Amino acid sequence: MKNQKWGDFSLYTLVNDLGSKIVVADLGATVVDWWVKDKSGTLTNIVLGFKTPEQYLETSAYIGSVVGPWANRIYQGKYQVNGVDYELDLNEGVNHLHGGSVQLDKRRWSVKSYSNNSIVFTIKVTQGEAGYPANLDIDVSYMLTEDNKLNVEYTASADNVVPINLTQHTYFNFSGGSESIVNHEVRIDADEFLSIDEHSIPFEATPVANTAMDLRQFCQLKERLAADDQQVKLVNGFDHCWCLNTKGMGLAAQVYNPSNGIYMDVYTDQDAIQLYTGNALPAEVSRTGQSLSPYDGLCLETQHYPNQVNMPQHAEECIYGPDKSYTHKTVFEFGSR
Repeated sequence: MKNQKWGDFSLYTLVNDLGSKIVVADLGATVVDWWVKDKSGTLTNIVLGFKTPEQYLETSAYIGSVVGPWANRIYQGKYQVNGVDYELDLNEGVNHLHGGSVQLDKRRWSVKSYSNNSIVFTIKVTQGEAGYPANLDIDVSYMLTEDNKLNVEYTASADNVVPINLTQHTYFNFSGGSESIVNHEVRIDADEFLSIDEHSIPFEATPVANTAMDLRQFCQLKERLAADDQQVKLVNGFDHCWCLNTKGMGLAAQVYNPSNGIYMDVYTDQDAIQLYTGNALPAEVSRTGQSLSPYDGLCLETQHYPNQVNMPQHAEECIYGPDKSYTHKTVFEFGSR
């Protein structure tokens, strides 16, 4: 494996014989670059990113990083387990978002092991950080296979009961950043999505039929982002969770860029996926030298449901502790056609 200094941090390059290359950093366990050949054989970087670690430390958009211990939102940061009330810090109005002040995206992860095509990062979270009531040991592994799959596996152990929900917050743009993602085509295998309120907190599972949220067949994002749909208008795009039909390591979501043939198929063992269309991307200068704008990238965040710890029928499924470790597997299969 090639590794190089990157300011105060380090970059590690995963490669395969197909010419694909994925560069990850110990800062945030971040995916910095992801190179794949388009249908004409041109190597294309399909993720948003910055040139310097300082820009990653300054951004508020979690670009490319692992987020947690609780990815997505917990309303008012409050929840209850076994009759005990807990409160996490707030960093998005009334919400605890992406782990709050734990800031896994701003921290140096240790490298546990690595090879030419794989790396394992690890980090500790101390009890009391952001209000989390446990000491956590978190591992994230990335493995690039010879058939163009990035296998991502998360594991976490805790010494007290605690909600855990880790995910990857890479922003994909299959054009290499030359245009926005509105012409990308997306498919999600889900009959229901979670309708959200003005705080982006889910309040019910809603059938996707006859709504802009029906992504069961490939559709161009441009059409849906312009839809006269209250849920789309609420957040100026998609920042919603779909309740996946798939079980086990099923094919949850697909993205395709017709202009250069690059595609991605997402397999996961999670119950849900959050599609975020970069509606609030900050105007920060990316590695291309251009300022980021809304819809410049999309995130495919495999995870538990947002605020699941406050859903009586599902809360227990997202609580972990000494007798129950957290595991989560997602596979990103990519290429061009």
